[in-house]
Amino acid sequence: MHAAPRPAAPDYGIIFNHDGTFHGLSEYPQQVDDLLEKVYGPLEGTQVGALLWCVGTDEARWPSDQLSMDGDAEGRYYSSVKGMRRSESLRAMFERGDDLYGRMVQRGRDAGMDVYVSIRMNDNHFWSDKARKAFPLAPEEMANTARPHLTQFRKDHPEWVLGIGNAPRWAVTSWNMAIPEVREHILTRITEACAQADWDGVEIDWQRHAFHLPEHDAYRLRYTLTDFMRAIRRATDEIAEKRGRPFHLATRVGASRETNRRIGYDLETWIAEGLCDIVATNANSGNDPGVEVEEYRAMMEGTSTRLYPGFDSHGEFGSDHLLPAPRWREGWFRGLARGYYDRGASGVHLFNWHRYAVPLRPLLETLGSPCTLSGCNKVYLHGTKDHWS
Repeated sequence: MHAAPRPAAPDYGIIFNHDGTFHGLSEYPQQVDDLLEKVYGPLEGTQVGALLWCVGTDEARWPSDQLSMDGDAEGRYYSSVKGMRRSESLRAMFERGDDLYGRMVQRGRDAGMDVYVSIRMNDNHFWSDKARKAFPLAPEEMANTARPHLTQFRKDHPEWVLGIGNAPRWAVTSWNMAIPEVREHILTRITEACAQADWDGVEIDWQRHAFHLPEHDAYRLRYTLTDFMRAIRRATDEIAEKRGRPFHLATRVGASRETNRRIGYDLETWIAEGLCDIVATNANSGNDPGVEVEEYRAMMEGTSTRLYPGFDSHGEFGSDHLLPAPRWREGWFRGLARGYYDRGASGVHLFNWHRYAVPLRPLLETLGSPCTLSGCNKVYLHGTKDHWS
C-alpha cells in the first residue's frame, strides 16, 4: 500500500483518447512535426484537458529488447499501404533518433494539456481467411496466420488465450488474464511504455476489448485483475517517487456495477485501495448512456478518485431522427454530458473521436463544463428521475 495519500488528478473537463494510428495518414516517412500537427491541431483551443495516446496492444511502438515491434507480426510485409505507412513511419522516427514521445508530451503541455500513455489490455481484431466476410480467428488458426499485432508470442501460446466457449466468438483469441505469464508479459509492455517519456500518467484500457477472463468464471477470478491493478499501481508509484511528482493512473471500465461484476472488474476494491485516480466508463464498443453515476459516486466517497463517463464514436451518428443527424448527435451528447455533471461526474472521456475532431469541434468546445453547456441545444433521455427528464 502507498504510505502517503496520492495527489488527486487535475480536473480535465474533457479527456480525449487517441488511438495512435495517425502515422498512417501521411506519406512515408512521416515527420514528427506533421504527426503532432495532425493530432493536436484540431484540439488546440478546445476544452480538452488531457490527451491519452494509445500505444496499442502486444507489439511495442518503440524499440524494445523484450517485445516485438510494430510491424514484426506481419514480417514487415503489409496488407495495406496505410498499414505500411503506420508501422514504417514509426520505425523511421526512431531510426532518425527523433524523440517522438517526448515531443508529443511537450506539444501537449504547450497547448495546456496533460498527456498520458494509453494501453489496451486486449484488442482483438484478428480475422480468419476461411470466410469471404470477416469471421473471427480461432486459436488453432493463429500459428498459420499473419495479421497485424498477432505476435509470435501469442501464436506460441494458444493455451493462454480465452478459447472457444470462454468468450464471445470474436474474442476467443484474447489473452486470458487468469494466466500469470500473460499478466507478466503485459506488465512488461506497460512498464516499458511508461518509460518512453515524461508522461503525466497512464490509462489502463480494459474496455477495448472487454473480455479478459473465462466469462462463466470472471466474477470468481476477479482477484486476478485486482492483483494486476496492484502491480500496475506499484509501478506508477515508483515512477512518481523517482521523479518527485505524481504519475496518475486512469482506467476505462463498464458503465454499470453489474457489467463490471460480470467481466471481473472489482471497482469497489480498486477505488478503496487507491488503485486508480480516474475512472472512465463506456460500453465494449459503442455508447452506453446508462452510466450509474450515483453508484460510482458512492464508491468514490471519501476518496480523490474522479469519474469521467465516456462517449464512443459509435454514437447517434445516423439519420432517422426528428432533427438532422449532426444536430441530433450534438444535442444527444450535450444532453448526456449535462446529466452526468448534474449527478456528480468530473468530466467526460471521448474514445475514437480522433477522426471526427474537426466536425465535432463544437462539442469539444462545450462538453468540458456544465457552464458552457448552458444555453446549448440538448436532447435528453427520458428517465424516472426529474433531473434526467
